[in-house]
Parts: sequence; C-alpha cells; structure tokens
Amino acid sequence: MVKKKEMTAEQKLSKRYIAKVSDYNKTFSSPTGKLVMEDMFRAHGMLNSTFNGNGLESAYQEGQRSVIIRILKITSTKPEKLQQMITRMENSYEV
Repeated sequence: MVKKKEMTAEQKLSKRYIAKVSDYNKTFSSPTGKLVMEDMFRAHGMLNSTFNGNGLESAYQEGQRSVIIRILKITSTKPEKLQQMITRMENSYEV
C-alpha cells in the first residue's frame, strides 16, 4: 500500500492561490467579464483623479479604485491590454 504524502500548509496556500488566479482570469477574460470591468472603470473613477478637496471622499474613491487595481494585479493585466480597454471605452458611449 502506497501512502499519499500530505501537502504542507505552504503548498495548500499555493494551490488555493493558483485556483483563485484561474477563477479571476476565467471571469474577466470572458466577453461579459470585460464589459463588467469596463463598467467598473467608469463607475469607480479609474481614469480620473480622486482628489477633490474632501479627504474622506477622496479616501472612499481610492478604496473603490483599489478593488479594480487588485483585479488587474491578480489577472496580470498587461499595459497593452489596459490601453486597448481605455481606447474601446473612449470610442463607446457611456450608459
């Protein structure tokens, strides 16, 4: 009988992280995911300054932007892809 080797805590974390990255990539690389990301860019001021003189409002807006930045980091979005998204957004109408 062959005994199966137990995974270390580090291996388990690594496996979960790889699965999470895969889930994010599947979600945001789909046509619907791309539309959702573009909507999030618009709705949460990703392409605008968050400074407005009100520290609390600026902090709130930065918090919203940080969620999008996290998604971009997890999906390893390249600058070229961001530029394509921005160009598409500039050439489309805003709902």
